[in-house]
Amino acid sequence: MVRFSEIIKQGITKKGKPKRSERSEKQSEPFRLSNLGELRLSVDKKSPPAEAGISKTVKDVKGIKEFFLNVLRYIKEVRKNVVDNRAFKIDPALILISKIINTPDQINEIYHSTIFFKPEEDYTISRPINTLVYALKIGQGLEYSAIQLLELGLSAFLYDVGIFRIPESITKKEGKLTDSEVAIIRKHPEMGRDILSPFKKDYPLLPRVAYEHHER
Repeated sequence: MVRFSEIIKQGITKKGKPKRSERSEKQSEPFRLSNLGELRLSVDKKSPPAEAGISKTVKDVKGIKEFFLNVLRYIKEVRKNVVDNRAFKIDPALILISKIINTPDQINEIYHSTIFFKPEEDYTISRPINTLVYALKIGQGLEYSAIQLLELGLSAFLYDVGIFRIPESITKKEGKLTDSEVAIIRKHPEMGRDILSPFKKDYPLLPRVAYEHHER
């Protein structure tokens, strides 16, 4: 299994890492949702705003499109395994996220491209992809370290896997849901926690984020 520490050793922090804040220097401490209140957004008023839109070169556009296709392929595989009650591998997601973090300006470019590369109408597939991209963008703005971005990205990408356990007759139902159907949907955070529990030892945030994402 790929671990965060192994990716760090491979050089992810040597190239394209975000500027560290005093908080992000404490890499030994696990990031917690409650820490969000302690982190501050650092804005350089002298820097012009990032230009909206996809990358200007054909090479960059192909790279971004490849990213969306890869994450789309992975999340569909995860859904299939969850529906079939089978385990899935976490490594492909970790590798995909690490490649983004390790490429200068890649997060910003992909963020601006979400409007152009919409996977499909199925929100259970498109939402985790968009959540991954937006979470990384926010984490970058908060000056998270590479290890924090990896944890944040992985947790954001898989936070809603429990919804895959809900029958499509409910998730794709047109019209008002019955009370019993609503009750079933409300169980998906617990389902997500249980699905991600096997990864708790190496990635403790995964089941926690899945379980708490409707806390408020």
